[in-house]
Amino acid sequence: MRIIGGSFKRRIIQFPKTKKTRPMMDRIKETVFNILGGAPEGAWVLDLFAGSGSLGLEALSRGAAIVYFVDSEEGPCSVIRKNLQSLGIRRDQTKIYQMAVIQALRRIHKQGLKFDLIFLDPPFNKGFIKKVLRLIECFDIVKPFGKIIYQRSPHEELPEKLASFQSAQERVIGQAMIGFLIAGEKAGNSKT
Repeated sequence: MRIIGGSFKRRIIQFPKTKKTRPMMDRIKETVFNILGGAPEGAWVLDLFAGSGSLGLEALSRGAAIVYFVDSEEGPCSVIRKNLQSLGIRRDQTKIYQMAVIQALRRIHKQGLKFDLIFLDPPFNKGFIKKVLRLIECFDIVKPFGKIIYQRSPHEELPEKLASFQSAQERVIGQAMIGFLIAGEKAGNSKT
């Protein structure tokens, strides 16, 4: 697995050796960042169900100011730390929460943090996609015009109503659906 763009382009990153973690293929990452339209320069990024941290690392490579990585397992969090160290990323540019995503979202909400970009790549067919999207909306952690990029199984449905977000597009890539939600201008009433 490698970084595909930005200042760390072509750098190899480690991946957790566990059956619980599903790697996001390079072509999917490339599609995601092409649709985003370039580097998230200065963005605050949240990488949920981070695994190796490849999406957050890609965002840092392309100019993100800070990335919060969230994964409940020690193995992936350890790999994220190793990847950050091998790339020479400063500690003040990242935060790692080793805890359940729902617990991390509550903590982020209590801290009043808001993000420009959220990556949501949960385990497939476990009901996470609906639950986590509803919590993101409820906790109001996305800045105005911020984006949520998700990967889901074609067998999972999104929540019926997400009043704060508009669906920008969704694409089928291999066995996955990649989608983009954009927050309205009334989202994220305060700044970080």
